[in-house]
Amino acid sequence: MGSNTNSNFLRKLEVLNQLIYNGKNKNSVIGAKIGNLNELTKVLSVKEQAQEQLLVVMKALGIGKRA
Repeated sequence: MGSNTNSNFLRKLEVLNQLIYNGKNKNSVIGAKIGNLNELTKVLSVKEQAQEQLLVVMKALGIGKRA
C-alpha cells in the first residue's frame, strides 16, 4: 500500500507541476503580447504625429487636395 500511495502522490505532484508550468507559460505569452501591443501603440502614435506634422507643412506650402 505504501508504494501505491507514494506513486499516486508523485502522479499528483507531476500534474500539479504541469499545471503550474502551463500557467506560467501562458502568463509569459500574454505578457509578451501585451508588450508587443504597447510597442505597436508607440509606433502608431509616432506615425500619427508625423502625419499631422506633414499635413501642417503641406498646408503651409499650399500642397495637397483642395476641396
